[in-house]
Amino acid sequence: MTVVVLTNNYATVAGSITEAIAGMVFGKAITTPAVTLASNPHDSDPRIAGNYRVAVRGWTFTIEFRDGRPVAMWNEVRMSSMLRVSDDTWFEPLDWATLQLKFDDGGKFVGGTFTLPGSVPLKVERL
Repeated sequence: MTVVVLTNNYATVAGSITEAIAGMVFGKAITTPAVTLASNPHDSDPRIAGNYRVAVRGWTFTIEFRDGRPVAMWNEVRMSSMLRVSDDTWFEPLDWATLQLKFDDGGKFVGGTFTLPGSVPLKVERL
């Protein structure tokens, strides 16, 4: 069996969709990832604006605010809105991923993680 999922938006979720389709064909239980957003998902901490890197992958991205809302920009074409899940965690719909960014009481970035569906959290560094 061959499963092909095409996307025209540089999203990484195609792999998860492929695995789910193959699982359906072979009778495996399929779990649907769920995301619970904060009561005001567009209310975000301005400290998150800046340049970051997913350490082990070498992926870099910039967070900017557009019309008051955070956007993760991976390159000039690949961008995703960010929706707040909690005080330090955002949902990034393009990858169906969560991004956690932690700051100390003085406002200094102290670490973060980027988690794709079905993977372990990957360390995020601020550049």
